[in-house]
Amino acid sequence: MNAFRLALQEWRRLTRGPRIRVLALISIVLVPSLYGALYLWSNWDPYGKLHKVPIALVDEDRPVTLPDGSTLAAGRRLTQELIRRGTVGWRQVSAARAHAGVGDGDYAFGLTIPADFSAKLASPLSGKPRQATLVFDLNDANGFIINKLSQSIESGIVAAADSVAFSSYTKAALTRQAKDRQAAAQGRPPSGGPLPSSPAQIDAFAKAVGRPLAVRSVNRHPAKLYGRGLAPFLLSIGLWVFGIAAFEVLRPLDAYGLTTRARTATVAFGGLIAALVPALIGAGLLYLIAQFGLGLDAVDLGGALGVMALGTVCFTAITHVLRAAFGTPGALAALALLMIQLTSCGGLYPVQTTPAPFRAAHVVIPMTYLVDALRITLTGGDTGRLWRDVGVLAGWTAFAVAALLLTAAVRRRWTMYHLRPALSD
Repeated sequence: MNAFRLALQEWRRLTRGPRIRVLALISIVLVPSLYGALYLWSNWDPYGKLHKVPIALVDEDRPVTLPDGSTLAAGRRLTQELIRRGTVGWRQVSAARAHAGVGDGDYAFGLTIPADFSAKLASPLSGKPRQATLVFDLNDANGFIINKLSQSIESGIVAAADSVAFSSYTKAALTRQAKDRQAAAQGRPPSGGPLPSSPAQIDAFAKAVGRPLAVRSVNRHPAKLYGRGLAPFLLSIGLWVFGIAAFEVLRPLDAYGLTTRARTATVAFGGLIAALVPALIGAGLLYLIAQFGLGLDAVDLGGALGVMALGTVCFTAITHVLRAAFGTPGALAALALLMIQLTSCGGLYPVQTTPAPFRAAHVVIPMTYLVDALRITLTGGDTGRLWRDVGVLAGWTAFAVAALLLTAAVRRRWTMYHLRPALSD
């Protein structure tokens, strides 16, 4: 007898027994591929799919008349140029709609072109140069990483605005030169305004022409730190993993209780409560570590603790019913569901950048709503969204509890599988 013979004996036990054993072995073999392939697939090219992410674009600019008599509508031209480039999913909307949409998550963030945009871009031509400004409206409650992407597209926006400004300056300069030549030929004085003469005026003119645009960002609910921005996603993973690990130690349903005259609900809730007590303690410990060890500092401490408690109950109930209904294969199902949720909940990149199957799962899976609720309670956000998230998590919890009661009722009807499970030791 050697190690290889023992390994061969174990493989034979799995492959020559009930079919469920073969399926379990295949599932174990597929776990690395499932996890790695799903994660790679969902995050294969998020930056290449930013055109699917809705971004509010507000044009409040008022056109101005240039010294040569032409009209500069820089806001309209910049809007057309940004939409033409299609770097992200620009949605031209009103200021009120943009403000509401960024708040409730319909838009990842917003960009506003102010009313004086054209006037400031044209100001160097009047001898009093001023720098134009664009305003980003950010909200980390919609996701920390997507707001960081606003910095990556800033260069493209500045380039588009510079193109608009440069073409305006060039057109105005050429028009002025032509008019001055015509005036000189006719013996009249130049028609243009005064040129900058002092060093300060020349420096201001050069700065306005060389860098005509500044970008200002306003974040309604800043996460501030990378770890704080990712905390909702990582905390949610921790709560789900507990549910998988807990029932490797705890029995989902007490076998003795199933044989007694105890009510089905008593047996079912007995197993659930046995898991919930350490689950809630573990969730509290996790938050304490994040708070005092890392400085999480939730803006709504009570809300954050309440959401974590609800998420703990929800996730534990779901993993409980999977293990109670299917035994060891239920643990594999819980692991597979974790993988699906990791790739579909929008915890990292916007879900719009993922393939269609992940977008479809996004609206159903519970982790989507726990991540969103934690974002709002940790960094701030729309309370309407928070109550929606709480309602969905409560609904998932109720569904899991109902399924657990049904499972307990079915388990009271003993079969040979329950007397000797196919995947028992």
